[in-house]
Amino acid sequence: MKQLTLLFLTFLLVNYGNSQTLKEYIAASGNKFDQGEWSESLAILNEALLSYPDKISLLFSRGQVLHKLDRWEEAIADFTTGINNFYLEIEMPTAEQKKYVAEYGYYHRGIAKGKLNDYVGSILDYNLAIELNDKHINSYFNRGMMKLNLNQQGSACYDFSIAESLGDKEVGYYIRLYCGN
Repeated sequence: MKQLTLLFLTFLLVNYGNSQTLKEYIAASGNKFDQGEWSESLAILNEALLSYPDKISLLFSRGQVLHKLDRWEEAIADFTTGINNFYLEIEMPTAEQKKYVAEYGYYHRGIAKGKLNDYVGSILDYNLAIELNDKHINSYFNRGMMKLNLNQQGSACYDFSIAESLGDKEVGYYIRLYCGN
């Protein structure tokens, strides 16, 4: 997860780093995030968004920090706004980068919805993340867990088996526990 977050912060830095101040905000927030100083990271991102309200992708980073603070409703709001508006950012030059940002948003919004026991909404977001990247191991695993919460054991086991076939080394425990294999 730390590698994914660092990758996303690097993506922001490379693609939105036209201003030294924005680079400083992103670097400072990333440093605080890596040190587990979630509230400080959030404060920096809030300040960055005041200075750069058009940088919709900053919402994805703030949503990630809100996850760490267990502020799920706010995380969902940030991811939803980001998902719905990131296409408006002129500075996002490639379709592949747009796809990555959407996948990231749906995946993390799915986590937040699951934490709020919105299992159906969570599954729908994982479905969207998988549509964008059918090799997204964590989306399959998490979707399987949500399906277990809805007593859809067979479908959950199918998702677990896909995650395992994609290389998830830890899902075997859940397959043995819930799927009888």
